[in-house]
Amino acid sequence: MRREARRAYVIMNKQPSRWVFIAHIAVTVLLLSSCGRAPSYLSFIAKDPKYYQKLTEACDEVLKKYPAGFKARNRLPANISLPSALQDLHPTAFSVSTNRVFFGVGIGRGAYGVSWQPLNSGRYEVWELRTHAEGIEKIVYTRVRVNGQKGFTSPNQNQ
Repeated sequence: MRREARRAYVIMNKQPSRWVFIAHIAVTVLLLSSCGRAPSYLSFIAKDPKYYQKLTEACDEVLKKYPAGFKARNRLPANISLPSALQDLHPTAFSVSTNRVFFGVGIGRGAYGVSWQPLNSGRYEVWELRTHAEGIEKIVYTRVRVNGQKGFTSPNQNQ
């Protein structure tokens, strides 16, 4: 009787096996690696105008660098180098047309899209940074350029 009680005590108080420890480490690494990925939609639309200005400048670089019709889905090819402002968003989809850049951020219900495109309005060329989430579009940033001039003037943020 005493021997069985001692055996039960040893089994109940036995230290976890090596595999249980390794499994805990693996789960922890997976959870921590998912942190710091792309910002949520709500945090993206709450950024300040300087952030959007950097992002639109990065989109302008992409318009110059990649040909119209360029598309990437699910994962960007390894040979594609994006400006850091775009890399920080970890885009899951990307497309470039003659005067538009679109990229998707996230997968599933929390995913959203961002586009940078012009609205030609007479003498002024207005470019808008728009978000697309669950059927709703929101203009988060605009820049204006007088047609025929290089560069943009008077950046502002729309509310």
